[in-house]
Amino acid sequence: MGNGYQKISEDNNKGVPGEILLDDVNFPATTIITEITNQKVEISTTIQSFTEMSDIIKSLNSKYDLELLMKNCHPKAILDWYNRCLHLLWQNNDKAVILAELMPKNNRDYMWELLANRAPIHIMKIVVSKVNINAVDTNNKTFLFQMPHDKYSEYIDYLTELIIAIDNLPLNHVYNCENFLLHLCRNSHIWTDVPSHKIIRLFETLSLRKFNYNQISILSHLISYNSKYIDHYYIFMNINSYDITLDHKWLKNLLQHTNLFSPHNYLVNIIKRTDYISFLYNMYSHHIWGKEYLNLISDLMYINPSKTKMMLQYHDEDGLTVLHLMARNHDKTLLYPLLTRFDFDLDIVDIKETYRNSKF
Repeated sequence: MGNGYQKISEDNNKGVPGEILLDDVNFPATTIITEITNQKVEISTTIQSFTEMSDIIKSLNSKYDLELLMKNCHPKAILDWYNRCLHLLWQNNDKAVILAELMPKNNRDYMWELLANRAPIHIMKIVVSKVNINAVDTNNKTFLFQMPHDKYSEYIDYLTELIIAIDNLPLNHVYNCENFLLHLCRNSHIWTDVPSHKIIRLFETLSLRKFNYNQISILSHLISYNSKYIDHYYIFMNINSYDITLDHKWLKNLLQHTNLFSPHNYLVNIIKRTDYISFLYNMYSHHIWGKEYLNLISDLMYINPSKTKMMLQYHDEDGLTVLHLMARNHDKTLLYPLLTRFDFDLDIVDIKETYRNSKF
């Protein structure tokens, strides 16, 4: 075996360590400095086994002593010690800080275990400078995809604080059309065990960190495949950086199944958005609609007539409203009922002129 180590697995580049055997490692002679009654006494010792090394590291509390010991140990031996004693880093004490600072740079999967055990944030800030924070496991997922098994409310608080503290987390990593937030939101406990204000705080924090809400349609995935908690998902409407008009499947699903669940909370919160005024225009211009679009406008009118009229009066830089788009598309299914059912304070003549002059 030569130096006493097996070769690290190639998967280690993805954050998954290979097996390393330490039973027959020949540790070098190491000089350890300990302080006894304010006098530095040099103790020359030869570390013969991993157990001896582990015991010595655990017994030392001085950064100077630990650093000296580690300088004289093989880097792989040190990292393997961290593998087995990582629990010392999620303790909130000075020794944890020292060990985090002395950790050699590496490609191992420490972030998975540290996140699972909610290591103190200040420890995580140190460790991220030592590891490949973008590492992925054998399933091509980063450590952020890891799910808690209990104390979900505490986990959301911890995750939010972690995102605030560390500005280079791999938040936008996507695997198989899924990012870590969608993966998290698919966990039913997030919606049953976590107060909504904590979820909203997490979402708002992600917005500040430039999380790409528009990378995939989180809402459509959740409503299509986990509709049991559909009454909770409306809080996504509160995230202004999430362009809810890029995809319309989620809204169609709501409007087509009103016998199963009500879109009321969604629509109320849409009207509260800072970009509410362009919602109807963008939702129509990006997608193909049927009669459910009429139901959408009727529901919005019931909730807030004045704001709904403002949404219908919104126009693009060419002066076109959503009704002009319908006229240009010869969308009789929507245009005629809307013109006859509601008073929009719009130039109906101009809309009819658009209809006549458009070839469709």
